[in-house]
Formats: sequence, structure tokens, C-alpha cells
Amino acid sequence: MPTFWSRRAAAKPTTQLAADPLFFFRNPAPMWVYDLKTLRFVEVNEFACEHYGYTREEFLAMTIMAIRPEGDRERLKADLRSLPAAISHSEGWQHRKRDGSIIDVSITSHSLEFGDRLCRLVLATDVSDRRRSERLVAHMARHDALTNLPNRAALEERLAHTCERPASDGMQSAVAFIDIDRFKRINDTYGHRVGDDILIAVATRLGKIVRSGDMLARPGGDEFIVVIEQFANQSELIERANQILIALEKPFEIDGLEHHVTASVGVSVIDHDDRDPQVLIQHADMAIYQAKSEGGNRIHLFAPQLQREATRRMRVELALRESLTSGGFSLNYQPVIEVSSGDIIAAEALLRWTRAAEFTSTTAEYIRIAEESRLIVPLGAWILEDAIRAAGAWHRAGRRISVNVNVSPLQFDDPGFVGLVEKTCRMNGLDPTFLTLEITENALVDLSPRTTLGLNRLRTFGVRLAVDDFGTGYSSLHYLKRLPIDIIKIDRSFVTDIASNLHDAAIVEAVVTMGSKVGMTIVAEGVETASDRDKLAAIGCGYWQGYFSTQPLTEPAFTALYDRHRNSLA
Repeated sequence: MPTFWSRRAAAKPTTQLAADPLFFFRNPAPMWVYDLKTLRFVEVNEFACEHYGYTREEFLAMTIMAIRPEGDRERLKADLRSLPAAISHSEGWQHRKRDGSIIDVSITSHSLEFGDRLCRLVLATDVSDRRRSERLVAHMARHDALTNLPNRAALEERLAHTCERPASDGMQSAVAFIDIDRFKRINDTYGHRVGDDILIAVATRLGKIVRSGDMLARPGGDEFIVVIEQFANQSELIERANQILIALEKPFEIDGLEHHVTASVGVSVIDHDDRDPQVLIQHADMAIYQAKSEGGNRIHLFAPQLQREATRRMRVELALRESLTSGGFSLNYQPVIEVSSGDIIAAEALLRWTRAAEFTSTTAEYIRIAEESRLIVPLGAWILEDAIRAAGAWHRAGRRISVNVNVSPLQFDDPGFVGLVEKTCRMNGLDPTFLTLEITENALVDLSPRTTLGLNRLRTFGVRLAVDDFGTGYSSLHYLKRLPIDIIKIDRSFVTDIASNLHDAAIVEAVVTMGSKVGMTIVAEGVETASDRDKLAAIGCGYWQGYFSTQPLTEPAFTALYDRHRNSLA
């Protein structure tokens, strides 16, 4: 069969490439020649037929437009009007194969003269795999690997665009920052695979309620962000943000178990005077902090007051860090007294900060800030070591006083905590049965399996464990059964008016009765009057502490009080 090359054998070749028919017919890449005027194929090689699925005859009956997707045709027409005669290379083209599939190609071509006809020789390279890999890499750079949602980079790009766009028709935009409540507990209890499955399920649920035109992203961890576009007023904004909480109300079923998930949502509206995306996210984060401090599972809108509070918290945190290295903390001690004998049998160590007045910061506040910043781990280690040192000194002097130390769940989660307790007791010669570690009732809910193992190890070592602020939290008696608890400390809110409040007295009596049945020691906190103390004695409560005995004292003052008290009973 005559070919293009045999028909133009007498013509002078314009290039070596054009002159070599072997290069054309034996090339393992698709090649063809087409007429620049009619755009019809003049010749194709065998590999073009194999790769595109057309026979040679079918190719020669078509124009090059036939293998172009609709979207490429206008670009091709423009390209044909400015083709250079010399060899050229171009990227970004697509071709349609006979089966309808689209492939990405790069084109190398140059012009050929044949008599009065001008043709174009083309070598097409299928770069679909490379383009697919490039698209995958580009997608991965802008999307979260777990949920396939846009990631932080894509979110920041979108927010930059949103912040730059001028408001129109009174419509506003905002971000809703979503933080899953107590997600660490899920990971610690069920493992990270279950945690990941829950995050995927949360992403799916949220994706269903996000409006077209809005954006749902996962910047990382247990956090999601929704860019809320085009709302008219605050009521509409709250309504749309509230859909987030509603979407999470139904439990998530993972591996046959139901998991109830709630979230705290901080919302920040784009300010016309400050369109910095980072500031917008920071403001939403501050609003989350407020939502979580109110118990979580709620929405909070950013207000300037939150920024002032956040700045103050940061100043307190920095001062706490400075004080930890400069010796700005001390311990005071409050007696725990046996009701029947009046003996001082223990001392609760209470932290005092020398700079608290500078920030008008209460003990509860700066302890909370220390926990949020994880400063409580080194600070708690110092408290533990100093309290055990004091107790060891008392014991060596013949004062058989137990010491109670409040411990944060974050300390229990520290892998070195149990070892620190054991080592410090041994170094100070303190029998561990004279050390009581107190953990709040609310904290029992978030205990990880590792923490539970640590509690059991400490109990085996001899340390006693107490539940503090009992009755104020939302744990259940299940924890008292599951954990090695020795002591229940009834919160002061049930004790302060116990002599006159029958309801409080009944609750305390019920706890005392329960404690005696299961062998737990009961301590009533917040005793302020002789009437309170006498009522506790009447209902059988074993121990009490509070301002009726004394305010917390320095170590020397407490030692002197103990000695006076012991001598008076001798």
C-alpha cells in the first residue's frame, strides 16, 4: 500500500526526522501526519492505531478534531493559527480515544512541505499516568489524608479569598471552628483506629449539612472548620452553626458500639476593619475556649472581651512558668480531723502562688490554666515532691501524719508519674500508706486505660486514692466499683449548711452509709461551724476538714498546730 513517505519520496526532506520512514513506522509512540489546510489525517503509524483504537483507514477518514475533546477544540484552532514551522513541543493537551476515554498528552511536531500541500508531523506522548500522579500529589497537598476534606493549606487559601472579597448586599461571612469534646478519651479508651473512624463519620455527617458555597475543612486533630458564606444576620448565623450540633446528636456506631459525640463550636464573623484570616481563626478558637469552659456541646460567638481574657490567660501562663523556675510557689496544709477523737490524722497540701494577687487570680483559675497549658505536669511533680518531703520529715520526728496531694489526670497520663511517686516516697522514707492522692470526681470520666493501670499500680504500692469534690460531677458509682478508691471526700456544697438543711443532711448520710457498706472512708469538706461538725458526728461521718479547725497553714505553722493539738489530747 502506498504511504505518505513513498508518495513524497521525490520531495526534498525538510528534516532528518521527516526523512526517516523507519522512525515513523517503528516508533513505539503514536505518530501521524495531517494536512494543515483540511486537518485530515494523511498518515498514522501502527502504534497510534493500537493506542487510540482506530484502524488506519478510520484515521485517514477523520480530521484531527475527531480525537479532541470538546473543550480542547477552540484552543487547538487558536494554536493552529500560530504554529511555528520548526519543531515545537507543547503540554496540557487531551485526546479522546475510540472507546471515549480521555488521555493527557504532550505534543512534539513540526511542518512538512509536500508539493503545494503543507502538512504537520506529530509525535504524541501519553502522559496520563504522570498527570494522574501530579494531580494526586496536588490533591494530597491540599486535602486531609484521613477524611479527604480540604486541609489547612486549602482552608487558608479559601479564607484569604473570602476576606479579600468585599461584602455585598449586606451579606456577611464567618468561620465556625469545631472541636470534638473529650476526643482524647475515645482514643485512649478504644484506640486510634476507632478514633479515626469516628472522625471520618463526623466529617461525613458535617459534609451533609454544609451548604453549597460553604467550605468544610479539617485543619488537623479533632478539629473541623466551616467557612460560612452569605448570611444576612446573627440569627441566621446561629441557626446555621446550630446545625453542626444537631448533626452530631445521633450516636455513631463503630464496631457494634455506640459512641456519643459532642462538640464545642466557636464562631467568628469577618470584620470589615480586620480581614486577616489568621486573626479570624484565632478569634474562633477563643470562642471555643469559652464554649468548653461552659461545659462544651454549645456554640459561642467571639466578642472582644474574649480576646482580653485570652491575653490575660497568656500573661498568667507565662508568669506561672517563670514562677516554676524561680521558686514562686509554696504549699500550705489544712488538717483532716477524725470526728470521734478530734485527732489530726492528715494534712491536705494546697498550692499557693506568690504572684496570684498581681493577676487577681484565684487558685482554681491558675490551676486550670496550668492544666490547659500542661504546665501542671512539672508543677504537679514539684507539689508531690515537696509534700512527700514534708511528710517524711514529720514521720522522722515521730509525727504520724498522712499527706493528701491533689493530682491532675494529666499527671496520671504522664508515663513517669507512678515511678516518680514510688521514687519520692523511698527517697524521703515515707511509708506509701501515709500518702493519699486526690482526683476530682469529674476527672474520673476521662481516665484512660493507662491511667487506670497506674492507679492500680499505685494502690498495690500502698498509696491511698481519694475522690475529691464528690457529688459535684457527672460520673457514676460505676467508677467507685471499677477503680481502687479508698476515700470519698464530700464536696463542701453539701456540708456548709448541713446543720440546717435537711436535704443536704440526707445526701451526706446516704453517702456515709454507702461508704461504710463498701469499706470506704468518708471525709466531709468545708466544715465551718461547730453545728456542722456535730451534725456530721450524729450521722456517722468519720472525718472532716474546713475553716472551723483552721485556715490552711504553712508547714512550720501546721507542725506547731499538730504538736499543740497532740499535747492537748495527751
